[in-house]
Amino acid sequence: MGRPIKRIIFLSLNRFSQREYDRLGIDQLKRKGFRVEYWETNLIAPPEPPTTGTPKSNHAFDGLRRYNGDGVLLEALEGLTACDVLVALTNVPHIKMIKVFRQISRSKAYWGTVQLGEVPVALEENNLLIRLQKFAKNPGLIWKFILIRISLKRLGIRAFDFYLVGGDSPPCNKAHLSLIDVHTQWISAHSFDYDCHLLAPRRASNAASTENVVFLDAAGPFHPDFEFLGCPAFPCGAEEYFANLNSFFHLVEERFGCSVIIAAHPKSRYEERGNLFEERSIVRGNTRQLVQEAKFVLAASSTAVSFAVIYSKPIVFLAINPRVQNFLDNRIQHLASQFGKQPVHWTGKGNVDWDRELVIDKKRYTDYMTAYIKKPGSPEMSCWEIFANYLETLPG
Repeated sequence: MGRPIKRIIFLSLNRFSQREYDRLGIDQLKRKGFRVEYWETNLIAPPEPPTTGTPKSNHAFDGLRRYNGDGVLLEALEGLTACDVLVALTNVPHIKMIKVFRQISRSKAYWGTVQLGEVPVALEENNLLIRLQKFAKNPGLIWKFILIRISLKRLGIRAFDFYLVGGDSPPCNKAHLSLIDVHTQWISAHSFDYDCHLLAPRRASNAASTENVVFLDAAGPFHPDFEFLGCPAFPCGAEEYFANLNSFFHLVEERFGCSVIIAAHPKSRYEERGNLFEERSIVRGNTRQLVQEAKFVLAASSTAVSFAVIYSKPIVFLAINPRVQNFLDNRIQHLASQFGKQPVHWTGKGNVDWDRELVIDKKRYTDYMTAYIKKPGSPEMSCWEIFANYLETLPG
């Protein structure tokens, strides 16, 4: 007789939206017979306004809970039972989350987290200047620095019961690593992006790719993390950033006789700012298809480079401002190196070796797929089907 799991709870800092509903496979889990709830908390920062809409199925989803303070959240966590599974999507080590995780640890609920869409992490934290910049912007990050360097189990937090992963790279989150022990069950699935690929309607085999080029937008200087998570200042001003991008897009369009389409970051707010991309098409929520049909992809440090790997599209990486030492360009440099590339820093003049930039190193793509997207041999089914099947095997 299996463990009688009845309820799956997603605990998240993100504002609930259609994107969250879809990528967490809520419909699939409900069809499996589980009651699903999404607990949204603003303990660290106010959840950003949704940009991807209220779920179309919202009228049939009664599992949304919003907790505007730790008191009501802790009270709700006291009600967890052995019939509950809690999936912690709160990946930020923060002193305010310690008491939350302690409360979960005191319960009999089965709990764990996911790594389903990471990119290679550079060692920028080893740079003293960048670290000091972060602390100066947000002194509260000193606690984060401390927490990721000690075992959270020493603070009364029990180890994860499960770790749902895509790819075979080690945990990117150091706080996660301290909550994994010999009893933690590793569940091999794949990334959110691969899920999106699996669940997409199959394109006709004779459908031709467009001649468009896709830019994987990361929201630039307007990403909310710069305000809420205490990241150092963006490496350059918005005017310079968008001027350089548009100049490069113009170069691409002239060279290849194409249009550059902006695959907007889910948290971007370009509607409120006017078209910063010189009237180019800005599309949100359809990145997978845009990449599948693209000639090639332009990117900085977006996790959506996974789509370029899945669909074997060349990637041209763009630096932001490597003249000023900064964590973003360190990250871009590290990501580009996984593909044998160097980021292009374009300021309106210079030459680009397109023959080199548009080459695909098949071995590096395969290695990236294995490390960060999908391990060979993992099931060709939604990661939440894999998770549900796993829960059904738990001993009573």
